[in-house]
Formats: sequence, structure tokens, C-alpha cells
Amino acid sequence: MLNLVPRLISLNLSDGNLSGSISGSVLIFDVSGFTSMAEILSAEGNSGAEALSNTMNSIYTRGILSMIRGSGGFVSGFSGDSFAVILPGTAIDKAEAFAEEMLKRLDLASASSNAEIVFRAGGSDGIIDWGIFGREKKGWFFSGGAFRRAFGALADSEQGGFSICRESTSALETIPVDRMGGRAPDRILETSFFPEKLLNSEPYGEFRRVFSVFLTPADVYEDDQKLIRSIAPDAIQYSIETGGFWGGVHYDSKGFYFLILYGAPEAHENDQERALTFARQIHSSTPFPVRTAISSGTVYAGFLGFRQMGTYTVLGSQVNIAARIMRFEGNPGIYATDRVAINTPGSGTPISVRIKGIVDEVNIFRLDGSTAESGGHPYEGKLLGRDEELRKITDLARQTADDSAGCLFLVSAAAGTGKSHLLWEAGTILETQGFRRIHLRCDDIIRRSFGPFVTYLRGYFQQKRGSSEQDKLAAFNRIFKAFCTGLKDRYPDRVRELERTASFLAALLGIDMPGSLYHQVGPEGKQENTITALRDFFLGLAHPQPLFLVIDDIQWLDDSSESLVRSMARNLEDTPVVIALAARTHDDGSRIVIPSDKDSFIIDLEPLEQHTLPELVKDLLGGMPGPELESFLAAHSRMNPFYLRQYAVYLAESDSIKKKNGIITLSASPDMIPGGIVDLLMARIDRLSGDLKRVVRTASVLGFEFNSRVLSAMLTGREITPLLSNGAEEKLWSSVSEIVYIFQHSLLRETAYSIQLESELVKLHSIAACAIENIYPGDETFFPDLAYHWDRAKDSETACFYLDKVLAAASGSGDVKLAYKCIVRLRELLELQPDRKDQLIGIMIREIKILGIFARCREAVELAERTEELALAAGDRKRYAEAMGMRAWLASRLGDMKTAVEVNEKALEIHNELGYLKGIYESTGYLAAIKFMTGHVAEARTLFEKQLRIYEEMKDDSESSAKVYNNMASTAVDPAEKQQILEKAIEIAKQHKDKRLHSVSLGNLADVFHNKNQFEEAAMTYQKALDIAREIGDRYYISYHSCGLAILKTDKGDYSGAVEMLQEYYETSRDIGIRYGEAEALGYMAVALMRQGELERALDAFDQAIPIFQELDYVHYIYYFQADRARTLFHLGRLPEAETAARDSNSLIEKQEKSEAMPENDSLLQRIRFENAENLEEKLNCIRSVQEIISGASDPVSVVLPVLDLWEMVQVSGDDLPEGLSPAVLRKELVEILDRAVDEKPAHDIISIRDEISKT
Repeated sequence: MLNLVPRLISLNLSDGNLSGSISGSVLIFDVSGFTSMAEILSAEGNSGAEALSNTMNSIYTRGILSMIRGSGGFVSGFSGDSFAVILPGTAIDKAEAFAEEMLKRLDLASASSNAEIVFRAGGSDGIIDWGIFGREKKGWFFSGGAFRRAFGALADSEQGGFSICRESTSALETIPVDRMGGRAPDRILETSFFPEKLLNSEPYGEFRRVFSVFLTPADVYEDDQKLIRSIAPDAIQYSIETGGFWGGVHYDSKGFYFLILYGAPEAHENDQERALTFARQIHSSTPFPVRTAISSGTVYAGFLGFRQMGTYTVLGSQVNIAARIMRFEGNPGIYATDRVAINTPGSGTPISVRIKGIVDEVNIFRLDGSTAESGGHPYEGKLLGRDEELRKITDLARQTADDSAGCLFLVSAAAGTGKSHLLWEAGTILETQGFRRIHLRCDDIIRRSFGPFVTYLRGYFQQKRGSSEQDKLAAFNRIFKAFCTGLKDRYPDRVRELERTASFLAALLGIDMPGSLYHQVGPEGKQENTITALRDFFLGLAHPQPLFLVIDDIQWLDDSSESLVRSMARNLEDTPVVIALAARTHDDGSRIVIPSDKDSFIIDLEPLEQHTLPELVKDLLGGMPGPELESFLAAHSRMNPFYLRQYAVYLAESDSIKKKNGIITLSASPDMIPGGIVDLLMARIDRLSGDLKRVVRTASVLGFEFNSRVLSAMLTGREITPLLSNGAEEKLWSSVSEIVYIFQHSLLRETAYSIQLESELVKLHSIAACAIENIYPGDETFFPDLAYHWDRAKDSETACFYLDKVLAAASGSGDVKLAYKCIVRLRELLELQPDRKDQLIGIMIREIKILGIFARCREAVELAERTEELALAAGDRKRYAEAMGMRAWLASRLGDMKTAVEVNEKALEIHNELGYLKGIYESTGYLAAIKFMTGHVAEARTLFEKQLRIYEEMKDDSESSAKVYNNMASTAVDPAEKQQILEKAIEIAKQHKDKRLHSVSLGNLADVFHNKNQFEEAAMTYQKALDIAREIGDRYYISYHSCGLAILKTDKGDYSGAVEMLQEYYETSRDIGIRYGEAEALGYMAVALMRQGELERALDAFDQAIPIFQELDYVHYIYYFQADRARTLFHLGRLPEAETAARDSNSLIEKQEKSEAMPENDSLLQRIRFENAENLEEKLNCIRSVQEIISGASDPVSVVLPVLDLWEMVQVSGDDLPEGLSPAVLRKELVEILDRAVDEKPAHDIISIRDEISKT
């Protein structure tokens, strides 16, 4: 029976201890010679293995092991030709004598065996950590600085000698060691580490073909134990799942590594495939960059060591080569010897190098398969004619890595021009330079929320279909924890956000976390937190490697992903991330709009230069083109790379070319060759075998990316695996995973789809839907696919069923844009079904609400009128009134207050007749808001109070009354009463645990403090509101409260700080589609810029803000900001435009029957007249008019600007003014007015104007 587990490990496992530390010395003994013996003896087969075993037995004697144990030590493990001894509680100085005696004993044993074995040793002392890890099978490790130093000392030692590397910090710390008494290990427990069959066998050895896999971190980390625990559990689990043998955790002078064997002790017919699968899995799942080296060859495989303590391992030159490659390469990735690479597709170009310890040069291949994140190599042939673009991209990426400052760029091109191929090759180059490459593709048919990103997440977090919820959650938690651990030191803020939003990442994968933040926020909060979580996760993937993130075909990008990309682009500072977007141009050749507010680098990919054509033809057809063929291809392909390749394939398959002396010429008449790409692709498809042609047509129904399981189910009775292989050989598609394939080009898929009859497509879509239902029953992930296929199958009833489910998921997650698209399609389908009027009315009401959210009020009003007609015709008075109430609110937003009041009162009357409390509650609230907006504050207050009473009567816990209290507070004239009402709203929001309303209420209370000139209280309360908004991840209210703080900063004179916060408010509002927020941010930003003296920037912001308010019909803001715009134009000397703007502002004010902004507009108009006056009399009239404006106003704040106008007009009028208008006389009067204004509102600009006049 073999003894393979150190006694300290097995006894601690039996006691339930999984980690610990001891102090002592580590001695590493290198036994050089076994590997060379193994190479020589391998030719002798089993007899050679027996000879090698006998030699080892003569070295590793019981006497030597007794010496180790007699000194209180134990053998902790074997690594190739070396073994480690730990002497607990022994300092290295005392261990030195032991080591030298050991070397003598080993040398004597070697001499008696007649073998050419040479020994040397290295040692150190310090803290030695140990740990046990693993789930299904376990492993162990010894780690720490003592091990690193011991291997470093070994590297410095000479043959037959012993070298010491002492710890530089302090004397050896004493840690008590439990020597476990005389207990024997529990042999049953040792099966947790090794197969029982292996443990129960006798020591043996044999020569066999083995694939050796070495795995190590790509970077150096201080905390080995932490890193081992992060990577090893997955590594050992994957080794078991792929049929490998876990060879343990080992050390050398550069740190730890893992060894996994395939082909020993048990062999499989596909051991290479298993080894590669293991490597790809670990690279795609570990949050740390790792390096893997794989070799294959005939090696000694068997028992090594003392009979009472040894290991099962392999020895041979091929094993050593893999170990050396692992250390020779500096970048992450999967590397292999030529014996492995020759049988691995996409193995790339090797580099030949000399490696220490290996006589001949070694070819090192980097396997493209290592980038499982990229989904396999989907492009045929070389990338030709794009050297300049490739250089630009790689230079940009390297600059990003050097500066640790991210960037975003777009490659824009017509279909077939090679944009995707270009980015793939750029990623391949950058991978060899230390980048992590992730290649995401957008779906051309199904626009799932965050679609391309979720596809990647499933692989990263190892979410396997069919796994239990418990297993999925466990895998997510384990990998997420390791990911955050790797980021914590460098990006602590990002990790805090990730930990806060973990439940939103999990929800994307269908994992529920009860009681988490995900369940505490509404739909809007879910969407915004999901964007935050995904943003921080993908940006976090750039540590410790820079990240090259490709998002391909963004013309098909879903709305949620677009918002995510925009958010990522705004947060690239200090993060080495390159976001590379690829997009097809519009039919008119114009570019797609980049989802970024930042300046972005753009590459417009043009057709190839004609001088590249001969080289491309040589690559495709194996010879240079003759003049006629070159002209034909240039003219017909228009130098489009994809077109060129398709013509080359067609010409070769149709025997339309001939080759002589390396020159290829046309053998068919050009008139007989298809003239366009669609005709060419159709001809190519027609030339396929009948079975393969059917597979192509069927697959085209599933999209650019298709699921082979679904395809197989659609083609009942056919074995499609060989056909899929044939298709790959024909360059029709390529495999990106075990079951997922992608067409070689979207044009090929589109052509295969378009050539089919409509009736055939309807049938195929129906078959596809049935196949998905059968294979993935009840799987919500496929509901969008099912909605699409049943819709195309013209089964509108079933399509509506699945669209309704997609709508529910989109609404629940806060994806308003996807919800709107579902609603529109549902309405269109329901309109074709006369017997489903009830569902149609319900969907139309939901569409009205979303149109209101999008501020598309006029469209919403038209739809509301149609809904009222339908509901009335159907006798549905409840929803008739509901639609009317919504139309009333929309009318108020459009400024049609008369219609708003009339329609709402009618809706309220119907709700009262029906006794429908919910309708009464909502209509009463609408009417109260309309009354408030029209200046009928007392009536609004009465209606809000009535709404509260209805709320109490409803006893509806689905929402709190805090919203009504917030509305009621706006009707309170007395600030103290306003404060009291809002404090009540805060209390209610807390009781209902409604953090969103809690935050809103605090923000409104901060406004009260601000208006009361209690600036410090206002700032503190805004901050509390912000903190809660941040806690729940509500980006809109984070920005909205920032706006409140920005206005406060403006009043306090911190204009640059205000502009910075308002810029964030603007960007967030734009990102999440809140047009009102965009306009408000721009408007207040313009005011701050104007006061800062940046007039051109201020005017630009006003000119962006006002059209949005006009679009929204927000009249109050239009006249308010138009008045400030007029002032800006005046100070820029553009007097005619300033006059027009001031008059426009006044006109709007008069229509609204309001007066608060009139004094400054009227004053500015007089100021303009003053500037244009031709004589003193005209100037005096202007001055007296402004005096009347000031004296007629009761609010001193409203005349601050007229006071300034008056003072400046008087100042420039000289000594010709009457005595009563002289500056000396006016100064005192104007300063008194400004003093009162300062008392009422101590804003920085008012104080500055007062001080300027008083000191002049």
C-alpha cells in the first residue's frame, strides 16, 4: 500500500483542520540524474522501468527516512528530481549539520547503486504555512517565504554542496507544533486525496505516453497561500472533471506551480483533448492571469520516493521541457510543445528558443485555443492589406497599457470589408504582449438585455445548464470572491461597488439571492445597478493584465448594452482597457452613432488597395493571378476581402480557373461567372450536397450564431455532426463552443435565409420554436427566441404569450426600452386578433405610460385617445377613465392646462361612479398637480389632502403615502410647515423601507434648507440623500441630488465645482434617457458658466438646453433660462439677439400669467435701448424706466439684476445726469436694496454685486 500523504496533512484533515502554520526549516534536496536515466531506459520498456525503480529504491532508503524522522522532521513532497524536508521548530543554523549529513548519506546510497546521481541542497527557515483545499477531491500545499528562499538557495548551491538563504527580518518565531502523539493516519480519509486503487497498489513504474500540464500564476504575488486557495480548488476540480490526475502543488525558485497529468495513471483515447479542455477551462474561469505549458511524450510514470512516504509522478525530458516553458514565457496563455501543437487547430506560429537545461532549440507554440474568452478562431486565411490599421490599433492599445488610461475606438466599414477579422488579429497580437482579450458578438436577431455580456458571464462564472440552483450559486460565489480578492488592493472602491451589486450580476445569470439589494429596489434601480455591476466587473478584468475588449457588430447592440458601453466609456480613467467596437455602415455609407459621449478614435476601413490582390490570390488559390483574372477579381469584388474570398472559392469549386507555372488564369468565360456577391453566394450554396444545403438553410433561420442542439432537433432523423464538420471544412461556419457555431460571415447567413420561400421560412421558424421548447422547457433564457420564432411562424397567439413573458422580465429588471419594444409588437399582434380587445387595451395603457417616460407626450396623447375609443366601444369604463386620466396628465405636460383639468375631472367623475378607489386616488393626484402647476396652490393642497384620505381608505401596501406628502410639501407656503411635512414623508418612507422615496424626501428637505439660506444644513441633507441613492444604486437620483448640491455651490460661488457636478448629471441623464434631466443639467450649467465669465460656453449650454425644454413643453424652464440666455448674449455684445431672447421670455411669462422673471427681462430691454440711444434724453428715459421697475417690485431678490443695470447705466452716463440720478445719490439707495436681497438670499453673486456697488 502506497503512502502518498504527509502525516501532518492526513491527521489534521481527520481532526477537521484545513489550515495552519508552523515555524522551522525547509531543506530542498535535488537528486540530479533520474530524468536522464529515464530517457535512456525508456527504450527498454518495462525492463527499463524496473531498472529505474530499483535505482530509486537504492537511493530512497528506509535509513535515510529514519534519519529525517529521528530529527523531528518529515518529507513534505517531491517535485521532479527533488524532495523537500521540513524540520519543525528548528532554525536553519541547527539544520545545516543535518543537511550535510543527509548529503553524505545520499551520496553513499548513490555509490552503492552504480548510478550517476549527483546531489545538492538549499535551505532556509521561517514561517511555513500549510493548507487543505478542494471539494470532490482534495489537495494540500506547503507555502511561504521559507519555501521560496530554500529554492533560491538551491539554485545557488554547487553539486554536492549546501547553500543557505536566511530570513532577513528577525530570528525564528516559535510556533508550537502538535506532533500528533503516536496516532496513525486514517487511511480511509486519504482517499479524499488519491484514488483508492492507487493507494492500495504496490510501488510500481512504467513507461507510457503522458500529457504533462504545468500551471502557474503569470505574475508574482506576495501571498502564496491566498493565491493557491483562489486557484487550486478550481484546478483540482477541472482536472477530475476532465479525467486528469492531480499531481499536486509544487515549488521552484520562482514560486509555486501545479502539475496535472493526462494518460497516467489511467489513459484515455483523447487525453490531449482533455488536457486542452482543462487548460481552457482554468484560463476562462480564474480571476488571476495564469500561464499553462503542455508537453507530451513517453516518460517514466510511477512511484517515486521512500516506500513509507512518496508520490506518484512522471520523469522525462518532455516533462522538463514543459516545466521550462512555463518559466521561460512571461505572458499569460496556453503554451505547448510541437508534439501537442501539431494536432491542435489554431496553434499559431512557433518561436524557436534556447531554454536552460535543454540542449536543442525548443519550438514554443501559443495556442489560440487558450483564449476561450474569444470563442475560437472564426476567420479563414491571412489578414492582408491592413498593416497600417493593425499598427494603429496595437500602438493605441500599448499606449493605453503604458498610461493606464483606457480608450474606446470604432472600426466602421461596409459588410465584408474585414473589420471583425482586423480586430481579431489585433487581439491575437496583443495577447502575445500580455493583454487579456475578450471578443463579444452581438446577436443579429434577438436583442436580449445585455446580451453579449451575459453570454460571457455564463462562461466566466461556470453556469452550466442543468445544474442545480445551489450549484450555480456556489460556483458564482466562489469565483466572485476570488475575483474581488484579486482587485481589492488596487481598486478598493470598485470592489466595494462590486460587492454591493453582486446580486444584480447573479440575477443576470438567473441566480436569486433572497434578501439582497436586488429585492430592495424597484425596476429603475435594478437596471441602473446592473449597469454599475457589469461596468465594474468588466473594467475589473483589466487587472492585472490590460484588457482588449472587442464588441463586434454593434449595429445589432441591444439598448441596455448600449447604455453599459456608454457608462464604461465614461469610467476609463486609470484603467488599462481598450474598448474596440466594430460596426457595419448604414446603407448610405454613413457611420453608426458611437455609444459614447467622449471623443473616440475612428478607423474607416476602406476596400483593399489593388496592389494587395496578387498576394491575397496567392494565399487563397496557391498561385499568382494572370492579368485577366486580376482585372476580373478587382472589378467584381470591388476589393472587398470577403467578396474576394467567395470569388476564389467559387472559381476553384467550379473549375473556372487553371494553373500553369504558378500563374492562375481564367478558364471560363467571365459572362458565365455570377456578377454580384448575392448571386455568387447563392451559386456557392447551390453547389453544396443536398444534405449540407438543407443544414445551411435551416441554420440560417436560427441566426448568425446558432445552437447545434436546436439545429439537430430541427433536422429530425439526420446525424448532423459530420455535416457540421463538412460545413466547417467548406468555410461556411466555425465552432465557438461545444454546441455553438457562427456563420463565416453574416452575408452568407443573410443570403441563405433570403433565398427561401416565405412559406418554407414560416414552417422552419415553427419547427425551430418547437425544438427550443422541447430541449429547454421553461428556460427563461430562450423566451426571446421563442417570441421571435413564433412571430415569424405567424402564430401570433403563441408569440404574444412569449412576448408577454419577455415584457414581464424587462419591466421587472427596469429595461424600459426593451419593454417598450415588446409592448409595441404586442399591440401590433393584438390588433390583428379581434377577440382580444381586453388585452389590447391593457397593452395600449402600458404603452402610454412608457411614452410619457420617454417624454413623447404628443404620441402618448394620440394613443390615449385611441385607447379611450376602444375602451368605450368595449364597455370598459374603468380603463376608459384610466386612459382619460393619463391624457389629462400628458396635456398638462404639454401646457394645455384647460384640457388637462376638463379631461381629468371627467375621468374622476367616472371613477367615483364606479367606486374604483385606485382610479380616484390617481386622478385626484393628477388634478392636484395640475392645479399646482397653474398657480392654484390652495386648491392643490386640498386635493393632496383628499388623496391622503383616499390612500388610508384603500389600505394598499404596494406603495407608501410618502410620495403624496412630498407633493403636499410643495404647496406649503411656510418653510417650517414644508419642513414638517417632508419630515413626515421621511418617516413614512423609512417605515415602508422605501429607500428611493427616503432619498427623494431628503433631497426635497435639502431644497427647503437651501431656500431658507441654511446652506450647511442643506449640504448635509443633500449628502444624506446622495448616500441613500448610492446605496441603492439609483443613478438618476444620485445625479439629481448632485444637481441640488451644484446649485448650492453656484450660490456659494464655487462655479467650477458646480459645472463638474452638473456635467455628471447631464451625462447620467443622457445615459438613462431622461431628457428633462439632460435639459436641467445643461441649463444650470449654463448659469454657472455665465457667472464664471465663460460666456461662449454658457451660450452653447443654453442653446442645447432650451430646445430640449421646448421639445418637452416645459414652459417654466424655457422662460427662466431664456432670460439668462438673453443676458449672456448682451454681455457678448450681440444686442439684437439679446433683445429677441428677452422678449421671447416675456411672451412665455405672459401666457403663463406669471411675473417673477419680468423685472430682469424688462430691465435688460431698457439696457439694450440705452446702448442704442442716440442722445441723453433717450438714455434718461431708459434709466427712469429701470428705476420704476425696481420701485414696483416687492421682492428685493427679483430686482438684483435691474439694480446692476441701473448702476452700470448711471456709471457710463458721466456728469450730464440730473443730480437725483448721480452715482453718489443712488449708491446708498441701491446698496440698501441689495442688503435686503442678501438678507433674503445670501448668494455669492448678490453679495458680489452689492460689494461692487458699495465700493465703487
